[in-house]
Amino acid sequence: MSWREKNLWCETLISALVSVYFFYHSFAILLSLDADSAFPVRGLTRLIISTVILSIILSTVLFTLLRMLSGDHSATVEPSDERDRLFELRSNQVGYWTLCVITAFVIGAIVINTTSADSDTLQLNIPMSPLLIAQALIAALTLASLAKAASALFYYRRGY
Repeated sequence: MSWREKNLWCETLISALVSVYFFYHSFAILLSLDADSAFPVRGLTRLIISTVILSIILSTVLFTLLRMLSGDHSATVEPSDERDRLFELRSNQVGYWTLCVITAFVIGAIVINTTSADSDTLQLNIPMSPLLIAQALIAALTLASLAKAASALFYYRRGY
């Protein structure tokens, strides 16, 4: 396994763990709010700070373990060749299209919610607060990043 692939495994694991932590706690905060509740500035600020700290700690631990277990402590990164660049381009496409599709769904939900409020025939009521829309867009960015990393790992494992 190349050094790039090992790094990619660590980055993907860190992203997945940090994302699960962040979204679990942020949706718990959002679901605990009432309709007339104030914006949870303190709770979200604490969550963001703890998420950043968790990300730093996980990165330090995992990359240190990777460096120690790799056997080659010099671990110079080999120059990228055309295969690496091709895998990166393909995985960037997967991440881009994932982001486009999820963003289109979020926009569609906003439009449907807005038009159903003004319509007598279409009665869909999707609870869409600005905070929920922001969370959905953050989730779109996170899922696009994870799709990019997962597809790059797939291409490295497949080998061509």
